[in-house]
Amino acid sequence: MKFAVGITLYNPDHICLENIKKYLNSFDKVIIYDNSFNNEEYVHFIELIGDKCIYIYNSSNDGLCVAINTMLDICFDQNIDYLCTMDQDSVFNSDDIEIIKSYIIDNKNEENAIIAPYIRYSHIKDKVVPKNGVDFVPWVITSGSFLNVNLLVSCNIRYDENYFIDRCDLDFSKQIIDAGLKICRINSSFLYQSLGELNSKNYSEHSSIRHYYMFRNRFYYGKKYGQSGISILQTLKHVYLIIRYESDKKNKLHQLWIALNDYLSGKMGKRE
Repeated sequence: MKFAVGITLYNPDHICLENIKKYLNSFDKVIIYDNSFNNEEYVHFIELIGDKCIYIYNSSNDGLCVAINTMLDICFDQNIDYLCTMDQDSVFNSDDIEIIKSYIIDNKNEENAIIAPYIRYSHIKDKVVPKNGVDFVPWVITSGSFLNVNLLVSCNIRYDENYFIDRCDLDFSKQIIDAGLKICRINSSFLYQSLGELNSKNYSEHSSIRHYYMFRNRFYYGKKYGQSGISILQTLKHVYLIIRYESDKKNKLHQLWIALNDYLSGKMGKRE
């Protein structure tokens, strides 16, 4: 059984690049999709990884969905069984990776489309430590998810490129569940994830462009899956949280109107 890790980069710092080295002993292939606008500072680092690495660079930001779909196609063509998708700033230790790999090898369940770790967020202190074992869940984030390549390709399940970024993991999970497949979470394996930047109020804050995608993609998802009422309530909560906790409130709230107009005009994918 062959395993690959796919990392989507966007202007990574030195720490992010060093983390890539740690995956070399855990995976048969390391696939890097570089969404940076300039890679001159670290392209030599990528070259040092060697034959294990497949490096894709288009000198533009293609977004997360295009990146993962491309990596899935590569894995299918190269007979790789599972693709572990990773954000550049996630921390996934080798022992936790091996726990999931061992589970996959020992439990060949043809209905498991994703096998994922338990996520620990840097800004949230877990009140309840999960019990060891396996839970079947309705969705998981992209980072740390082991994708069953052959199963997903055979069911024609792909990331919806209308999203570009944000909410694409929720949509992908929804496609899997609607197809009668399963998402398996291994509670004894942990991935450590940061979410935005903590401000003085200890709140995880996002950029204005990220808020744009959050607003717009929520409308799209709600329409796609018949949950427009829920999307409106979530948008109202989103507005409240910006007013209550974030800086640059006027600009970020203005993104709601831009996002709504673009959605109604059918402008999806990357915001030009």
